[in-house]
Amino acid sequence: MAKALTTKAIGAAKPSETRREIPDQALSGLYLVVQPSGAKSWALRYRYAGNPKKLTLGRWPVMGLADARAAASEAIEAVDHGNDPSAAKKATKAARLESQLSERDKIKTLVDKFGTRHLSTLKSGETVKRELNRHVVAIWGERDIQTITNPHSPSKSVISLS
Repeated sequence: MAKALTTKAIGAAKPSETRREIPDQALSGLYLVVQPSGAKSWALRYRYAGNPKKLTLGRWPVMGLADARAAASEAIEAVDHGNDPSAAKKATKAARLESQLSERDKIKTLVDKFGTRHLSTLKSGETVKRELNRHVVAIWGERDIQTITNPHSPSKSVISLS
């Protein structure tokens, strides 16, 4: 029977031409993934609702062996309680991305980036930025750019030609 992974064994694991998963005998389902590039990470393989699942836990050496075992144990406990940890991780990531995107597409953010990238090189840049903040950001600053439409576009027209 193979031995449980150790910090020394993890450091000595060499990359090969293909991706390898080295199981940890101390905790069923925990694997050290060694990429051909030499990058190493932790993964947990488990079954949820009868289907095989994989959860990436973190990169080695940022996440050490003890931390990987603790994270894997928490995930296994979540599965035992009827929760899918990989679905929870995806949902958390999607929510974080959504909040970043929503903030990125606000008028105030775009005006600020425009000022930093373009107006800062102009002699009159401060004046233009001040006026944009006064007339555009003050009114439209919290609006999302996707919500702004042209009221005179043909698809929005209320004039009937009949």
